[in-house]
Amino acid sequence: MDNVENLAKILTRINEGESPAKLREGAEDFLATVEPGDIVRAQQRMLRSGVDIKEISRMCRSHIGLIGHPAEKLRFSLPQGHVLQRLLAEHQMVQCLLVDLSKLNTAISRLPYISATAPEYTRLLHIVSHLAAGEQHTQMEETVLFPELEKLGMSVLPTILTAEHFDLQYYTQQLQELIYKCCAMDFTEFKRGLDRVVLYFVPLKQEHIFKEDNMLYPIAFGVVNGDAAWNRLYSACEQIGYCCF
Repeated sequence: MDNVENLAKILTRINEGESPAKLREGAEDFLATVEPGDIVRAQQRMLRSGVDIKEISRMCRSHIGLIGHPAEKLRFSLPQGHVLQRLLAEHQMVQCLLVDLSKLNTAISRLPYISATAPEYTRLLHIVSHLAAGEQHTQMEETVLFPELEKLGMSVLPTILTAEHFDLQYYTQQLQELIYKCCAMDFTEFKRGLDRVVLYFVPLKQEHIFKEDNMLYPIAFGVVNGDAAWNRLYSACEQIGYCCF
């Protein structure tokens, strides 16, 4: 049995409800040799065997948890100025915005009314406008990084992340529409709508960032070889531009 097949069996057992911690105890030596790319290759094999891609997506955090948190290792490995360093930094800024959005949603839920000049409204407008400004970040991933994985037959992760990009864009637009209609709609209805979107959007975005930090970026760093290749990708990203955070 090859390593990918063995890993696919372990991931399948996780999907079936077995404890990742217990599985890790019984396979420590083997898992010490596993890289994020191996996780995706095993997921690819699971997909071919009939496992639904939504189920694979749902269990990504448990899958990658078998080998710790590759994002931390990646941050220490990247040379200064590397394009992945910039993408990781943008994610950190988005994480701060998500925390602020959750806190602000709670604060707004306690208000009796709001106006366009209220500090809570201007803060909400600021946060959502910055979240909506991440189009360049998404474009860099979909047009620069995803094709590199797909060339190597690792299509399952780009497929999962592209679907999530679509969902996240939809909920970002929902937030924007709520803000623009805020002062013209019933405030109780506005608060209810804001709470519904925020409670779905924030954890979805956080989970998406986890997948990219711990799977997409470490895999890309591992499979794209040589300065020439990274210089080519860097130039492509420069043409797209960076987020205005």
